[in-house]
Amino acid sequence: MANSVPLTINYQWGDTLVAISPEGVVVPRLAESIGSNADATEGTFKIREGVAFHYGSLLTAEDVAATYPPFR
Repeated sequence: MANSVPLTINYQWGDTLVAISPEGVVVPRLAESIGSNADATEGTFKIREGVAFHYGSLLTAEDVAATYPPFR
């Protein structure tokens, strides 16, 4: 997101996998941990357990993949 306006709008309907602190540190949000392969061409996100949608269904890796076009 280019600035705080789309970020604020997006936070109205959901959360992100990670956030970046003002100090530039990656902070886990929906992702419990992150990693990559040796040449950083593939990323790995471990999704935090127990995260529920407003209607009660638990968040899955499939939900995340369906939400992020690069993962499809």
